[in-house]
Amino acid sequence: MTRVLPALILMSACSSQAAPVPAPSEVAPIAPVAPAAAVAVEAPVVVPAEPLNTKVLALLNGYRTGAANPYEWSKGMNTDGVSRDLFWQGVPLAGRDGGVHCSGITFEVYVQALEASLNGAPGPSAEELLAVKEDWYVRTGKDGGPVDGLATRGLGERIDDIKALRAGDFIQFWRNNGKGHSAVFIEHTRNRDGSIRGLVYWSAQGSSGGIGRRIASLGEDINQLNRLYGVRALRPALPSAG
Repeated sequence: MTRVLPALILMSACSSQAAPVPAPSEVAPIAPVAPAAAVAVEAPVVVPAEPLNTKVLALLNGYRTGAANPYEWSKGMNTDGVSRDLFWQGVPLAGRDGGVHCSGITFEVYVQALEASLNGAPGPSAEELLAVKEDWYVRTGKDGGPVDGLATRGLGERIDDIKALRAGDFIQFWRNNGKGHSAVFIEHTRNRDGSIRGLVYWSAQGSSGGIGRRIASLGEDINQLNRLYGVRALRPALPSAG
């Protein structure tokens, strides 16, 4: 006698027979999907750029004046005019090759102030500072000296109003006789009515035999100033150590 097993009804996934549709009450509700939590991206923290004036003025006090750093410059000279060899990231920027002159000594002060302000951070490249030097020494056909060197590269804030100059700013001025001079601004000189007469500056020049402070005035006399450019040197913004 043959034994008949009860039939098992299986629904194949590829069967042509439609699967029964469950009643609405039998369908499990779909839980709402919560939106993905936003991932907070922290903006990089930077230490803002800051003026170098305080460091510049502190450096000036360390220089011996007069013949201790003898002045040497004549038209057509192409010397660096610094009192010490300058290096940046191991690259020579300027070398002591004789006496000091105005562009050399002010550039030297700037490089030292910048280095002190960075406190080991890289700052601008040596290539960039060599380009700054060319403008600073007025070798590129422009007449702004340190203003062209710094302000055009984001390393300084240009100052067009003489009243806005502060001690420790770098200046380039030109006299009515056509002679130019690179210097550090110290203070204004004033007339009795309080108006600005001129300025006291620090630099290297023949009249002091080397480094010293001198006074220049605005006006039409051959030795007075007919144009002046100013720049406030800045330590660039840096990533925060924290």
